[in-house]
Amino acid sequence: MGSCVVLGTRPEGDIIINLVNNDDFSTAEAVEKIVALTADAAAEAFSTQEQFKATNLVQHNVLLQHSTAVAGFIIDCAEQIPHDQQSKLLDFVFQLQKVTVPDPRAGAELRQEDEVFWTGMPRLGLELSEYQGLSRSTEEQLRLYENCVAFVAQLSEIGFGSFKESIGWNHWPLTRMFQETYKPTRSNVRLVCIWLIYAPKKVQQDAQLGRTRGTGPRAKVFKPEYWARWKQFLEDCQSKPSDEIADLDTQNLIGRALDSMEKI
Repeated sequence: MGSCVVLGTRPEGDIIINLVNNDDFSTAEAVEKIVALTADAAAEAFSTQEQFKATNLVQHNVLLQHSTAVAGFIIDCAEQIPHDQQSKLLDFVFQLQKVTVPDPRAGAELRQEDEVFWTGMPRLGLELSEYQGLSRSTEEQLRLYENCVAFVAQLSEIGFGSFKESIGWNHWPLTRMFQETYKPTRSNVRLVCIWLIYAPKKVQQDAQLGRTRGTGPRAKVFKPEYWARWKQFLEDCQSKPSDEIADLDTQNLIGRALDSMEKI
């Protein structure tokens, strides 16, 4: 099991960090505690709203802070846990998504804007999208990003939410090598491997179905022939590695990715 050293400055963080650091703290217990915090946040939001005869702004702010904290600590831990040790965090997200929290006013589903707690996993998709857009250049930044990409890849492979069909995360790393001026970088080769290790069925389906995002000349497109080209690309990286990708860890990743493709 991986470990997370993020400082929990909110109860949501204390729960999630305890989950990934403590073998005796179960996923079911973590989900129960997060759901209890959600119920408390809803009660506070609506009580405050009634007390001050406010608009939905009070409700929105309290629940927004709560859902943002949960999403943020999930991402923080995903960054820090090595990508082959994320099973407990993944199970937590998967199990939390099965829970629906009632709205204390009418018994309907509690919502953050249009997203239901927790079947809609409020804020997680948006926070991950903002995280994806950050600039990274140092080796440590790239290592953390690699772990988070592996987390998203594994969510994609199990068909979690919109990740099941979205190509927003995997299109760029998996198509850069098709550019005429492309030269393999360590970071990009490793991201290709991560997608093919942790989401091989998802990636193969993206290619087979020709999944597309956007329209016009800037559209992101997968093509069926990409699967064979990815395999050839990795075989070339393995047999004729540049100095940048010759290190043992990267070569091991390449080997694992090729093995994963063979099993599909």
